[in-house]
Amino acid sequence: MQKVWYRAATRSWYATFVTGGRQTQRKLLKGPNDKAHKKLAEQKMLDELKVRPPSRKKSAPDWLTVRGVLKGFLRHSKRHHEPTTYAWYKNFFKSFARLFGKLRVSELAKKHVRRWLEKSGYNPTSQNRGVGALQRAFNWAVEEEHISTNPIAHLRKPKGLVRERILSPEERQLILISIRDESFHDFVLAMTLTGCRPGEVARVNKEIASLNAGLWVFAKHKAVKKTGKPRIVYLCPDAVDLTKKLLEKWPGAVDEPSLARQ
Repeated sequence: MQKVWYRAATRSWYATFVTGGRQTQRKLLKGPNDKAHKKLAEQKMLDELKVRPPSRKKSAPDWLTVRGVLKGFLRHSKRHHEPTTYAWYKNFFKSFARLFGKLRVSELAKKHVRRWLEKSGYNPTSQNRGVGALQRAFNWAVEEEHISTNPIAHLRKPKGLVRERILSPEERQLILISIRDESFHDFVLAMTLTGCRPGEVARVNKEIASLNAGLWVFAKHKAVKKTGKPRIVYLCPDAVDLTKKLLEKWPGAVDEPSLARQ
């Protein structure tokens, strides 16, 4: 069923139309994201469909393979995503392409993804992420008009695992005192004090740490394209002290000596 959607960046409602076998996005109207304007957009879409001639869906070119789509998306990801995100996609695609990379896109079906999940050994959470990664690659191919439809768009993702409990303060302390390597101890402690992801903690340097304000400010982060804002982590006193300690330990990472000696 054809639907309308809202794009916050332009504060407008859109719909996708197929013309001559090719998909195009069309702005329907400008306005806020509310029920009233959604209904207006839906009506405008219906009016547009009435005057358009019926179109035949164009299938993917016979030569286009699953591996071709995945490689194309990885080139896109390498240019536009963080290295860790690119590596994350690449990890999932490698095993899938090994099994079904030679299939033409027109031959790909949900059963192939299910077979891949059965052979992967992934837990439910990783299965959920893996299906999402594949769907994103084929959605990108649709957006770029390499194919007309995503053959696995409606594949239901496995439900991810739910965390049943969190560590108690005593358990966290036991883990920390059990780590003999000082650098790894500080790394785990930083995650405990801030709640940051491992990749974020590993990136902290003189440019990210703002000790006067008690902040880590990530100009680049996972959701920056959506929010347009930096990710700000507010530090407790222990996290500030730990950051000072590490900046002093690695003076080569400090442009302003006073920053590490506040």
